[in-house]
Amino acid sequence: MITDPLKAAADAWSQIPRFKEIFGIAYRYGFTDFLNLVHLHQLSEFRAKHLSEEGKIIQEKPAAERFRLALEELGPTYVKFGQILSSRRDLVNEEFYNELRKLQDHVQPFSGEEARDIVCKELGRRMEETFKSFDLKPIAAASIAQVHSAVLCDGTHAAIKIQRPNIRKKIEVDLLILKEVAKFLEKHVEQAAVLNPTGVVEDFAKTLLKELDFQNEAQNMERFAREFSDNECIRIAKVYREFTTEHVLTMDFLSGMRIDRPTELQAEGIDTKALSERVSVMIFNQVLEHGFFHGDPHPGNMAVQPDGVLVLYDYGMMGHLTPTLRDQIADLLMGLTDSDSGRIMQALIGMSDSGCVDHPQKMKADIEAFNDNYLNKPLKDINIGYVMNRLLDLLMAHKLRMKGVFYLGIKALSQIEAVGLILNPDLNFIAMGRPHAQKIFTDKLRWSNLRKTFGGLLLDVTRLVEHLPGDVREFYSRLRNGYFSIPVQHKIDPEGFEPLRKTLHQIANRLAQAILSAALLITGGLLARTEIPPVIFNLSLLAWLCMGLGLLIAARLGWKIWKDGNQG
Repeated sequence: MITDPLKAAADAWSQIPRFKEIFGIAYRYGFTDFLNLVHLHQLSEFRAKHLSEEGKIIQEKPAAERFRLALEELGPTYVKFGQILSSRRDLVNEEFYNELRKLQDHVQPFSGEEARDIVCKELGRRMEETFKSFDLKPIAAASIAQVHSAVLCDGTHAAIKIQRPNIRKKIEVDLLILKEVAKFLEKHVEQAAVLNPTGVVEDFAKTLLKELDFQNEAQNMERFAREFSDNECIRIAKVYREFTTEHVLTMDFLSGMRIDRPTELQAEGIDTKALSERVSVMIFNQVLEHGFFHGDPHPGNMAVQPDGVLVLYDYGMMGHLTPTLRDQIADLLMGLTDSDSGRIMQALIGMSDSGCVDHPQKMKADIEAFNDNYLNKPLKDINIGYVMNRLLDLLMAHKLRMKGVFYLGIKALSQIEAVGLILNPDLNFIAMGRPHAQKIFTDKLRWSNLRKTFGGLLLDVTRLVEHLPGDVREFYSRLRNGYFSIPVQHKIDPEGFEPLRKTLHQIANRLAQAILSAALLITGGLLARTEIPPVIFNLSLLAWLCMGLGLLIAARLGWKIWKDGNQG
């Protein structure tokens, strides 16, 4: 339809101001190489001579710090992108990883009156019909939403999470720009193409757009509450669905003390050592037993109530693990605690996207060296966050890319371990996880589970025997009649693809020129035997033109071949 190109053009035009802002910030923070790369540095309307003294000071900072500061200035989309990027150790080195972990949402709250108007519009009713009171001053503000205290008509103290006005539109524009940049990098920068930037941005877009839907967060909270309903050590806020929409989330008001202040907790009579163990057990329960875990359990998303009960906030980013992935993570944990190289290797390969590795013997030797360097010590001295980051370096060296949820799980475990060590420096975090990993394997050996497993295998074998004769007969028939084919897929190394493409393009061009030259010479020869006017020196003008053009193309082709031959 004709409206599609017009809409695309309008979208592109609407992105220009944001493009200018992004490139201006990129220039100020010293990422001029990136601007030169995309050939859009003129769009930012900045020049080196216009750089302020503040800008010159900024550019003296390390690249990772400048990158983090630039993301914070660019706004919510890029802050979230950086936070998610910090969990992808296959994409960033340790320097950037440590810096990106510092990313925080430093934003000014929007007005309480505007927040109240959004709630009324979303719920479709007047304020007094829903709330006895509504505090116009927010108690917390972040890049996507802010939280207000309120009292429902039945007297319940509630927290109202309200999405920032027009935030979705701004994020969608930023996502379009990120996708365009990712496509450009994938097409023109071989080093970036290996990292699959388009896929990374698409995964990020799905995650972020899910976070914008508070109905999804409400569902996550309700599931989390069901799975921990019998756990008295954790409290999850109740969601009030009748007062919840895509942009407004109403829940119980649960407050508490910050979990990363052990001195204050101890002053209130809370046993921080016991709390560190409860927090550790909680994350292993989430990852290994439920397969549903909080994706960002940093101290700002946790609080401790006076009775020592833990409260978690912000359920927008959650990880989902299949039973197979849970088994493999348990296998990895058991391999790490036992320093079993073979078990570690099989678990890692099983969790990878490809399911195989190019040089298995080399990888096994590297894992054995890894064990000697990092695991040859008592469990209490093993820092799982540090060890897993070293292991991710090894995976990057072998170009083994893991499933995205694996990196999110490692991030969650590392964050909880860091919190646990703040509460109790003697915490043996990895030992806390071993019983949960062991339980997965002992449960599999129970008679009820074995009977179910063998029953499924017997059913599969029965189906195989039932269908095998027909499948063999069909295979033989196809083979005999010449209808059988084997699809072959070849994975080309990105470093070798571009030269190959250029070579094939050059061959095709030269072949086309040779054919065209021959066709023109033959046509000219045939026309030479005719007397089609106008005639010059007894030959038709058309004959002269065809033969002249054919000779010119042949000469040009010969010159290029001779020139390339001398260069080689």
